[in-house]
Amino acid sequence: MQVFTAFNQAESERAKLSELLTQSQDKSFRRISELKEQSELERKSKQHLETSLQSTLEEKDTEISTLKTKINFLQEQESSSASPHNAEELATLKEKVKRQEQLLTKCKETIKANKEKQLALSNERDALKTQLEQTTTTLKLWKLRRRRC
Repeated sequence: MQVFTAFNQAESERAKLSELLTQSQDKSFRRISELKEQSELERKSKQHLETSLQSTLEEKDTEISTLKTKINFLQEQESSSASPHNAEELATLKEKVKRQEQLLTKCKETIKANKEKQLALSNERDALKTQLEQTTTTLKLWKLRRRRC
């Protein structure tokens, strides 16, 4: 009778543990899925942002080039005729070029930071994928052992 009671208790405990393991695995799988989805959304967002910033950089590079050409042209004109109006315009253009170069530097820094974030997210995704594979392997081993018992 004691053996029967002990067996029933062990079977009950095993069922509880099995249910607990299943619940834990389900939570883990849901969390991993959520993190994968979040990672994918962030990756797409960063990719879009990077593309946008790249376009902005190209526009600013073009504008800087244009402004430098204007400055060179005005400097040539100034050397031939020293007009105060041209000197003011030259100073204004130089200041504008300076601001554009600062903006370009900020954009480049932002792109670099986004690339670093994207790399960190990729590393986290890979770690989660490895964890999922380990959990799946553990679950399969546990099920095989359970079938043997």
